[in-house]
Amino acid sequence: MAQLLRPLRANLGAVAAVGVGAGLVYAYAKPKPPTVFGGFNPQYLRLDSVEQVNHNTKRLRFAFPNPDDLSGLPLT
Repeated sequence: MAQLLRPLRANLGAVAAVGVGAGLVYAYAKPKPPTVFGGFNPQYLRLDSVEQVNHNTKRLRFAFPNPDDLSGLPLT
């Protein structure tokens, strides 16, 4: 019985290794979306909207050049 299961275990191990490898390649090979604030160069953004929050505060919203871009800034 053990001799019959040995090739099955080897095949399952190989399939699992190929699956893990393919998953890692897929996860790391995907192109990352471009970021707006990726470097130290100045960025010029279009002012999208201005919202008056109270008498001394305004909320300014800026639009990225491409709507699919990400800011690239870490959020905490």
